[in-house]
Amino acid sequence: MFIEKYGSGKDVIILVHGGPSLYGYMGTLGKELEDNYTIVDYAQSGTFESPLSEKVSIDSHINDLIALVNENSGTGKVIIIGHSWGADVALLASGKDSTNIEKLILIGTAALNEEISDKHGDTLNKRYTDTVKEQLKEIEVELNKELSIDKRNSVMQKRLALTSPFYHLDPKTEELVPESKWNFETFLQSIDSLWDLIDAGKIPSILKDVKVPVVAYQGDYDPIPYKETFEFLENSISNIETHVIEKSGHFPWLEATSKD
Repeated sequence: MFIEKYGSGKDVIILVHGGPSLYGYMGTLGKELEDNYTIVDYAQSGTFESPLSEKVSIDSHINDLIALVNENSGTGKVIIIGHSWGADVALLASGKDSTNIEKLILIGTAALNEEISDKHGDTLNKRYTDTVKEQLKEIEVELNKELSIDKRNSVMQKRLALTSPFYHLDPKTEELVPESKWNFETFLQSIDSLWDLIDAGKIPSILKDVKVPVVAYQGDYDPIPYKETFEFLENSISNIETHVIEKSGHFPWLEATSKD
């Protein structure tokens, strides 16, 4: 895997990016922490920065993170900060093996059940302008055609550019998010395997095995609903704090109204 390691301090923070398959933007958070921590920012397997010849899955992502934790725990247990999909990976990895994890910090945790996923989609749909809705319909038509992998990735990159601003309280916040190249093929592999766990009803029992402290943050304008997300997490995790960040979307550390 492609890994960036920087900063100073004996305490190690591992950043787990979202997407899936969107590497690069977590460095904007890592730079805020590098004076006091050693930062490990890695491109998950299946991103263009960490390509694989075989399929990826939620299990392979979990195993990759556990391996990375163990490799970086020489001076003590590590802290994990997971954002969006990355928060899911961090939780599930900790549920499997938390031996060398000090705590989890979650930001904008992605949906781990159908109710949260549906509300997330409904909220975004209400925010889209009529023009964006028409463009998204055109993209759906295009995606239903026989496309090469490269062409499909290109179409999905356009979709990402259309929808991303609606994740922010201030759409201009999108200008602060470094552009990421989206590998849509591995995105689907990752998401589908996570939903296999969700549909099988296995997520709550995995979360009950999370024994390390968990601190979860969510913006009040995040399209992923904080009330339902926090309720779901609190019902499964015994040692958890939840905090709503006011005047914030999905990237609280970048929003002008919440970054401090």
